[in-house]
Amino acid sequence: MQSMNILKHILAASGAFSLWCAAAQRQGPVPVLEALPTAESLGAGWSREISLLFDPASKPAELFGASSQLSESFKKERLAAVQNPTNRISGWSHTHFTLHSTNTSRQYEVQVERYRSKDHLRADFDHLLALDQAEYQKVPVEGVGEAAVFFCRVNGGSTVWFRRADFRVWISPMGTITNWEQDVHLQKLVKMLDQRITGATPSQSGKGR
Repeated sequence: MQSMNILKHILAASGAFSLWCAAAQRQGPVPVLEALPTAESLGAGWSREISLLFDPASKPAELFGASSQLSESFKKERLAAVQNPTNRISGWSHTHFTLHSTNTSRQYEVQVERYRSKDHLRADFDHLLALDQAEYQKVPVEGVGEAAVFFCRVNGGSTVWFRRADFRVWISPMGTITNWEQDVHLQKLVKMLDQRITGATPSQSGKGR
């Protein structure tokens, strides 16, 4: 009987230790790579190219797209910013998503930033929400992130911004979109990004390259 009790205590301690380890793993930052939907998760016709990624929490920690047009000076600036512990951004990526259809192709440019501080993230996003310039039309977006907004420039071009957890994301359609409801594919991509951030766990790092 005594040996059974000892075994029970050992198993209980082992289970508690496993839970503690799992919790400790989850305390790390969500990798930027996990916030990016795979082409497969978006469905038929979609492709994804990560132009550039710098993130110590992702595996790999650096990615460079073969067809990236980003300058070397820009790359060095982004890497230095991520490596600087006093900088607000701890992980960053620049990605192109393309939807190929029979008659045309739609391309979306996506930038993902992971902040070191949620307070800094909220402050930066609140500043963005308060932006009031004649060249921009600004409309809040419901049902995305913890806050989201759609910007449309008067002279053409649009961008969706949202924040969720430690992340700030912007998505820009490479074409003429004047309102959020106009592009269902944009809506799908934005919502998938939001879902990936919400459901991501550090133990999945590196999947879906």
